[in-house]
Amino acid sequence: MDGIENKLTLPSLGESIHTANIVKWLKKVGETVKRDEALVEVTTDKVASEIPSPFEGILTEILVHEGQDCDIGQPICKISSVESNCKVKEKTNFYSPAVLKIIQEKQIPLSEISKLPGTGGGGRITKQDVLDFSASKDKGTPISPVRKIIAENMTRSALEIPQATLINEIDVTKVLSIMKEKKEKVKLTITSFIAHAICQALAKFPQFNASFEKDQIIYKEEVNLGVAVDYNENLFVPVIKNCQKLTIVEIAQHIRDLVEKVKSESIKNEDLQNGTLTLTNFGMTGVSTGIPLIRPPEAAILGVGSINKKVVILKNDQMAIRSLFNLSLSFDHRIADGMLSCAFLNAIKENLEQISEL
Repeated sequence: MDGIENKLTLPSLGESIHTANIVKWLKKVGETVKRDEALVEVTTDKVASEIPSPFEGILTEILVHEGQDCDIGQPICKISSVESNCKVKEKTNFYSPAVLKIIQEKQIPLSEISKLPGTGGGGRITKQDVLDFSASKDKGTPISPVRKIIAENMTRSALEIPQATLINEIDVTKVLSIMKEKKEKVKLTITSFIAHAICQALAKFPQFNASFEKDQIIYKEEVNLGVAVDYNENLFVPVIKNCQKLTIVEIAQHIRDLVEKVKSESIKNEDLQNGTLTLTNFGMTGVSTGIPLIRPPEAAILGVGSINKKVVILKNDQMAIRSLFNLSLSFDHRIADGMLSCAFLNAIKENLEQISEL
């Protein structure tokens, strides 16, 4: 025979009062409630009141939560009578403190827990029973179309491309000095200097501006450099077309325009297509080193870490404070081997460290 489960309704709080707001529950689900014991605090436009329980038993479910409004006569909670819980305990032996704690934290009605086939001795409900039940009630969140594309591309990258990564430390003290000197005339970013240095290096190492297709290496004539932009919990990679023909100033302007398109949600498909190589700058988040995954069907991706000042020993054995960052190169090992990749990364380093002017 099932036990009695009583529904407590919001009582009348005075003439002309039709609704009230639940301010605070004074008991948690799973706790014992005595008859006439204060159970919940409510407020109206006139006064705050504590509502006593007309029943004795266990609070099994809260129907109206804190901060919500309810009407007079509306059920606000369920209280299982003492007799009902005695019958439940006959089946489950008892709810241990650990079990009751989880029930309270997860806000699971005891009426649902009592129906579980307990795996403990004598059919007792265990902590794992409650955790498994809670997990089964969890609901997933559908991913956005953009996140779905990212997931598909990154899965393809990890499964299809044999990748290796090299990391080099690069001194950008001169670059930062030029940026400071020119800031009144032109708006430059470290990304624009790195992008230009990459394009210069690709002239000597075209293997990294290519793709592996049907046992062939397809070399791309144009350098269409993708620059990763994080926005609204999604990652967009707009492409700078023919980047090899642009100056540092022109690259900086293209980056600003593309970032603005992403953030104003006016980016078009054509702005995101036909990339041949990708540059991602995670250094702005303070991360010093990262190993990014290649975007298929490209041959490589470069990751920019945060710029930090360090004391270094120069070639003349003098010590100096320099600005350095880590540049990582993940490459398709079907297209390039380690030595060639080292040479490409060193070429980028040389282009950045030996720069003298725009």
